[in-house]
Amino acid sequence: MKLSDLKIGESAYLLQVNGEEAFARRLSEIGFIRGEKIHNHMKAPLMDPVEYEIMGTTVSLRRSETKYIDISLEPVEKDICPESYKVIVEEEEIIIKNVMIMEKKKVLLTLIIKVIIILRKKGKIQIVK
Repeated sequence: MKLSDLKIGESAYLLQVNGEEAFARRLSEIGFIRGEKIHNHMKAPLMDPVEYEIMGTTVSLRRSETKYIDISLEPVEKDICPESYKVIVEEEEIIIKNVMIMEKKKVLLTLIIKVIIILRKKGKIQIVK
């Protein structure tokens, strides 16, 4: 069953978000995770967009977007750590490692500059232009 099939006032449980990766990731970041209960609040006068509540947050989705979301009327097992979160954690770890490397390079460069300044003041080295 698709989320687009859910009637006003009905609730269901999320199975999965299909479609483009960016779309699925965006929705998972705001709570569209397997096993979460979703409630259809209302539709706009022209039936688009549709307002849903999930994890205490109200979200409006275009009807065309809701066709990519699979639901179940029966409760399903919750996904403790969705795949998209694992990717985010991996990306953050890479960023942190790169920042640490840059900080080490910055500290090393600062030390080299200080040594050059000290040696220059003592007349040990001369800077040639």
